[in-house]
Amino acid sequence: MAMVAVAVAEMKDLKVGWAVNEVRSILVTSGAVAVAEMKDLKFRHIFLVQGLLSDAIDLLPSEDAGLIQTESQLERTWRLSQNDIVEQARGEAARGRIAIKLDGGPYRVRYTKNGRHMAIAGRTGHVASFDTLTGAVHNELQLGETCRDVIFLQDHSFYAVAQQKYAFIYDRDGVEIHKLKAHISPSRLEFLPYHWLLASVGSAGYLKYQDTSTGQLVAEHRTALGACSVLTQNPHNAVLYLGHQNGCVTLVGDKRLDVMIGKLIILALLA
Repeated sequence: MAMVAVAVAEMKDLKVGWAVNEVRSILVTSGAVAVAEMKDLKFRHIFLVQGLLSDAIDLLPSEDAGLIQTESQLERTWRLSQNDIVEQARGEAARGRIAIKLDGGPYRVRYTKNGRHMAIAGRTGHVASFDTLTGAVHNELQLGETCRDVIFLQDHSFYAVAQQKYAFIYDRDGVEIHKLKAHISPSRLEFLPYHWLLASVGSAGYLKYQDTSTGQLVAEHRTALGACSVLTQNPHNAVLYLGHQNGCVTLVGDKRLDVMIGKLIILALLA
């Protein structure tokens, strides 16, 4: 009986040892598979980033921007004042300089596409538009509430203002034409002239497109990245650039570009 008991105990030890070895082999195998999957995912991310960079080179403009050329390498352009530039400029360029002193800032300033007409919107509610060539004032408003941005539409005949609660559209004479209730607490505005779309973004992080030809809200995009206070467009492809308070930059255009850029931002955050 004692020999039988010893044999049974040895068999139990063998079973326990076999089970432990099986578990170890499973863990080692699963760990190797996980490492292989992580390496494969890393290579996929590298390949994706390379594809995004090549697409960005094709989509974004590559022309050289204008600049101020100094006479020597020791001279710094940031030391040049407006008076220095006017002294070097000639003809119409020098006479086109204007100086306006305003209270109630800071102000947002926008120009029409040809650069002749200008609209301003002060944080305290002062809004005006005028002709920069002749100096004629088209209209001047005191709205009495916070104004965060202003943008011309098709031409200087209409412009939109991002006010405290909603966005409003005014005509050249300063008459309120439309109240855009769908654009709640907008902080920045942009107008796509070839699509006739007015885009806005606010503290809620929603990017909205309003068709100015039909008056319909055609699209609403939730960024899910928090408040947004920066909005500008690439005039070559109508892609909108959004800057968020958490440091992320989102590019929104067609559906394919939006998804690709979103993945690129996630990779940058992980790095």
